[in-house]
Amino acid sequence: MSREMTVSPIARNDPADVMVWTHLSVRLVRALGIALYLYLLFWIYASVLVPRGTFFAFSAAPARWSWTAFFLAMTPMLVLPSAVRTVSDCILWLIYAIVVAPAVVLAQSVIGTMPYPLVSGLIAALVLAIFLSRLRPLALPTVRVSGVVYMGLLLIAWCAANGYLLAKYGITLRLVSFENVYDIREMFSASSTGVVIYVVNWTANVINVVLLVFSLRTKGRRYLLIAVVLSQLDIYGLTGYKSVLAPLVLVPLALWIREDWWRRGFSALGWGLTALLVTATLIGYTYSPIVLGMVDRVFLAPASLTALYYQYFSAHPLAGPVYAIFRELYGVSGPIHTPANIIGSLPLFPFKTMANANLFADGYANFGWSGFIIIGVMLGMCLWLIKSVTRGLGLPATMALFLVAIIDLLNAGLPTILATHGLFLLIVFCYLLPKPRDQVQFRPAPHPEAA
Repeated sequence: MSREMTVSPIARNDPADVMVWTHLSVRLVRALGIALYLYLLFWIYASVLVPRGTFFAFSAAPARWSWTAFFLAMTPMLVLPSAVRTVSDCILWLIYAIVVAPAVVLAQSVIGTMPYPLVSGLIAALVLAIFLSRLRPLALPTVRVSGVVYMGLLLIAWCAANGYLLAKYGITLRLVSFENVYDIREMFSASSTGVVIYVVNWTANVINVVLLVFSLRTKGRRYLLIAVVLSQLDIYGLTGYKSVLAPLVLVPLALWIREDWWRRGFSALGWGLTALLVTATLIGYTYSPIVLGMVDRVFLAPASLTALYYQYFSAHPLAGPVYAIFRELYGVSGPIHTPANIIGSLPLFPFKTMANANLFADGYANFGWSGFIIIGVMLGMCLWLIKSVTRGLGLPATMALFLVAIIDLLNAGLPTILATHGLFLLIVFCYLLPKPRDQVQFRPAPHPEAA
């Protein structure tokens, strides 16, 4: 037998075989990272957060690890995109890693029994969204808008929104400590009308974010950058919403991270979440209860609230979806029985709070089990539309634009995010971006090594 016949195709570096092995190794490394993350999250929940009695560490029964729940939580990885190419792929991975997989693993301990309808609904919703997001991008009709006109319209919208808030509330630029934001939120909620809610959210989540990306991408826009930052800080002083401060940190960070770094980062998503979870827990357990509270809110709350929503609305009337869009638009006053209000009033919490959960929990609270299917289809169509309107922008710019929306998806209902929080408006702004898109400096500049 000749030497050539005894050497395997892998040893000869056959391109097709090397590609297959590379693909499998990436999936294996990612799966091991997610598995380690889920196990450590369960261990920290059972051994640290529940004994400490943190805010979202609910436990109806002694925490028990379930291999059935673990393997069910790992199944969506079979259909999740193996290579992250668009912001839609990033959103799917984050929803899976932060919401779906932890909820499947922890639900039995939170509720006391294995909730198979909840598990099947979460997995079905995510799989539906995955397959719909894979549809070929829409061939949308081209709208001829020049860079000057586009930026002019943005600046007019910015001046109108900030002028309206200034005329109604005056200058509210103040540095408010995180401990005092709840009093400010109550005062703002008592004095705000439906129009104000929309103006605040659209300005903070859309207009300021787009202008922030533009000012950071373009040289000589220092004054615009300062104006946007002051506007965001003024809205924070008015509302007490801590999420308003997130774009000031996350947008520059997203633009600084290179395209290939984004791709590699999501390939090792489980390992990164594991490192962040362990580091924050060690710091919180040893030095700072505030950091431990952040672990409770960021890593545990999406899962535990999903289980709690399921348990409550399986035994009580559904909330109904009308409030999600129309209550602010029509300025409805008085107590509104939203899912967040209802769950936040339960005696599980030390005081009444707004227990905002994620898009799937909100869908179940509104529609029952069919809400998983409805929200899964809506999410898939939204991601398909986002993929269609952001072609050619690159991951740094699209992640910078949609990071606030991603955070909202992990903490609110999808109809509310689309309307009140301005996700649909952001999609429209992305669609209207001038062609060629580098007229507004959203396309990343070539790396020096490629020059």
